[in-house]
Amino acid sequence: MIYYGLTIREQDEMVWGSFDQLENLGFFKHWITTRKGGVSKNSFAELNLADHVGDDEEAVNKNREKVSHILCGSGNIYLPRQVHGTRIIVPARESKECDGDVLIMTEPGVAGGILTADCLPVIMADPVNKIVALVHAGRAGLFALILKKTVEEMERVYKTYPADLVVGIGPGIRSCCYEVGEEIFEGEFDGFKKFWNSDGKLDMIFAANSQLLEAGILMTNIHDSEICTSCQDNVFFSHRAQKGKAGRFMTGAVIQK
Repeated sequence: MIYYGLTIREQDEMVWGSFDQLENLGFFKHWITTRKGGVSKNSFAELNLADHVGDDEEAVNKNREKVSHILCGSGNIYLPRQVHGTRIIVPARESKECDGDVLIMTEPGVAGGILTADCLPVIMADPVNKIVALVHAGRAGLFALILKKTVEEMERVYKTYPADLVVGIGPGIRSCCYEVGEEIFEGEFDGFKKFWNSDGKLDMIFAANSQLLEAGILMTNIHDSEICTSCQDNVFFSHRAQKGKAGRFMTGAVIQK
């Protein structure tokens, strides 16, 4: 089943989506979970995967185990402590959880994920060098040029050619729902005001696409899920729509052995 820009799959009541354009590259598997198929209750129902939002710890662990079992053969999924920064982590080199908002997957069999509930989860795949970046791109990250910096790091360290990258932008809050005040653009962020429309809404997709194109990625290689988490908060968690009491869904990836 196609849901906006994602192909939807289901197993054991758990529902997740993926981009055909990324899956067709053939060297890695990725997933974007939904709220469906977990054991959490109330505002965290059902498949909350975050352990820092006030959900029952046992429920979160069961949800994570289910995702791991179904999507990566019960292997460990590396999850960073997201801090709305631009630090890049390579899970293959880390033995414990670290602060960071970008994962670069370099080794087959090492799975990683980022957790979101309105921020944009962005997947960047390099089919030539067979590496994948997972980016947690909220407003703060976009204002700090997190997407551009990720591409530059892939180019510098792994010899990625930006025009080879294939990108998927997952579910996040859209300009239809993301109302912000003009004060957020004061000082060094004034240049981002062009992404703020006359209704007081910030268009993070416009900002993300602009940053990706500036980094050298081809427009034809950028694929958008077209899903607003605030509009679709019955399917994906939304921090805004749920008034700050929301779980988190996972965007994850693993390079195939």
